[in-house]
Amino acid sequence: MPIQDVNMTAQLRAAKGKQPKAASSADVARLLEGFNHEGLHSIPIRLRCKLPEITCVYLVYSGLDVYYVGQTVNLKRRWESHHTSEKLSIVQDSTEQQDVRIGWIGLDRQLLTLIEKALIGLLLPILNVSQNERYSTSNYEH
Repeated sequence: MPIQDVNMTAQLRAAKGKQPKAASSADVARLLEGFNHEGLHSIPIRLRCKLPEITCVYLVYSGLDVYYVGQTVNLKRRWESHHTSEKLSIVQDSTEQQDVRIGWIGLDRQLLTLIEKALIGLLLPILNVSQNERYSTSNYEH
């Protein structure tokens, strides 16, 4: 089931009848089954100044290739400072001819890390996996 600009918090509450912070990895795995990032709200990276001020997990991608997954309490502010970083400018430079996009999933703050870790484990984005070993992909069902 593709995730749109989430009402994932409500889905997790309904799945277990608990508060979002009590959601299990199994709940998240069920929600992410069949995940398709192309169904997310997104904009081209070149229009990042138009990003919403939203608490979310975000993806940087082009077509089927997901380069990066991150989390923030304010997407617009994060991109105003974040993407002068070398690793994401490399993506932008190397894919100039392609449509690099920023997609997002709006979430309650307490779900950010859980969903971010699950998406990194599911999608294995090159910039997270190769340069950031703090997330183990062995804990996630594919």
